[in-house]
Amino acid sequence: MSVGCTNTAGEVCGPGTFSFSGATGVVTRDVCFHPPVQTIPSVDGCDIYNYRIPPEEDFSDYIDIFWDEDPGCETNDFDGSFEHDITDTTSGAVIRTARFNLSGTSPGMPPQAPGNQVMGSGDYNTDAGDDADVVEGG
Repeated sequence: MSVGCTNTAGEVCGPGTFSFSGATGVVTRDVCFHPPVQTIPSVDGCDIYNYRIPPEEDFSDYIDIFWDEDPGCETNDFDGSFEHDITDTTSGAVIRTARFNLSGTSPGMPPQAPGNQVMGSGDYNTDAGDDADVVEGG
């Protein structure tokens, strides 16, 4: 499970558990916090906390959490996208690979080291049109 987390240039990684309602169930993937916290000048200097899901070092698999208590900033925006194999529950064979698109809110300031806490909750959809609710604990 630690594939992609060995050369992270200061990133702190941990298992992230994505709990999807519906047939998808639970997906566990490594999640790495990508320091430093970035500020987005075009959004009134609001902070964004970036996480990537290895081994996609180009951030094609990512979680972004916008969190800044300053007035005018979105303080709890959570979104992300990652690919994951959908397998047959009996045989374990890969049925297809789906890209999950996440959107929702974060319950508070995000951690700078993924652990067991809930980092976000909201909705998801996939490239096959699946959609429902998701809770992500990093």
